[in-house]
Amino acid sequence: MLDAIVSLPSDLRVSSDLSFGWDVWAARIPADNWVVVQGQPLALWLQDNADWLSRCEGEVLLIFNPLLTVSRQALSALRRALQASGAPCVMPADARGFGRPIAVHYATQRGLDRMAEAHGREGLPLFAFDGRAPFVLLFRPGALPQLLAASSGKWDGSPPLDTLIVPDAIVHDHSAYYLGDRAEVLALLPERIERLLDIGGGAGNFAASVKSRYGCEVHVPELNPIMAEEAREKVDCVWQGDIFAQANLPSYDCITALDMVEHVADPESLLRKLGPLLRRDGRLVVSLPNLGHWSVVADLMEGYWDYIAVGISCRTHVRFFTLSTIRDMFEREGWVIERCEPTRVPAPEGWLDEFSASGAKLGLQVDRQSLETYAYLVAARKR
Repeated sequence: MLDAIVSLPSDLRVSSDLSFGWDVWAARIPADNWVVVQGQPLALWLQDNADWLSRCEGEVLLIFNPLLTVSRQALSALRRALQASGAPCVMPADARGFGRPIAVHYATQRGLDRMAEAHGREGLPLFAFDGRAPFVLLFRPGALPQLLAASSGKWDGSPPLDTLIVPDAIVHDHSAYYLGDRAEVLALLPERIERLLDIGGGAGNFAASVKSRYGCEVHVPELNPIMAEEAREKVDCVWQGDIFAQANLPSYDCITALDMVEHVADPESLLRKLGPLLRRDGRLVVSLPNLGHWSVVADLMEGYWDYIAVGISCRTHVRFFTLSTIRDMFEREGWVIERCEPTRVPAPEGWLDEFSASGAKLGLQVDRQSLETYAYLVAARKR
């Protein structure tokens, strides 16, 4: 028996990316009973429903954070660890630590699975709970009611101190999808900005940082209504919806489009429409994921292309780019690229040499820089 209790944000379905990620994970959980908690902290709901919990006969899976990419065999690994260890509770590992220094090498669903499988083959031991906030907890039968009783109705969600972390059950947290401040982009902005347009600016954190740095006016169009409302508190103007549905748009010294062009079916048209919004000598700054990254190449070599909530293989990406296609597109649409900076996510040790050697045998010119570039930051001006 497995009872699964999940704390779901009430606005989850507003984001097709994040809701897709949850749907993929939920489909892999063979729960006999599902309970969805909304509108109150999960720990508080559990205290209020302690009598019901006391009647649960099987394991209890608590999901505090559903906005995760999860290795395919994570639940199986957790259940094996729970049965073998004698611990009252186990939890998956994540990038915050694996019990020993280990480089994190994944950027796709298959990459996450490869890492978990490698940890399983290597026999990495379970390790003691280290105080990290839990994303997921799996309790053995009867352990959770005992914990609630021992806390006298004041449990705050912290795992028992004898909880163990399972290194071959791995999750990746993408709950900050809309919240990035994108500090790495600041170096590509012009020296002076009076007015900035940040297209698809999420919760407005990047735009707010630009406003603070330059003292400029900042406008943010954002499709997600929840994020748009949050951004309103940080910037001068927010439109919820398509920017080009707005009438009488002003001109801008700088326009940023960070990780949004790949979501547009016709990015060439987007570039054509943005040009007239820029003032003379204005700058357009975009970030675009690189389909030539080693993580994608490795997946394709194994026959995988798994759509996920966040990343190069994001479910809502409809156009895909490498450096050559980026340059071609900007050139065709009358833009001059002034800077193009790679965002590096290095391959595991030795992989580039193996890619290069294999390519050389086939007469291929292997682009090593592309293989280690996760995305490109592009600064351009109108010709």
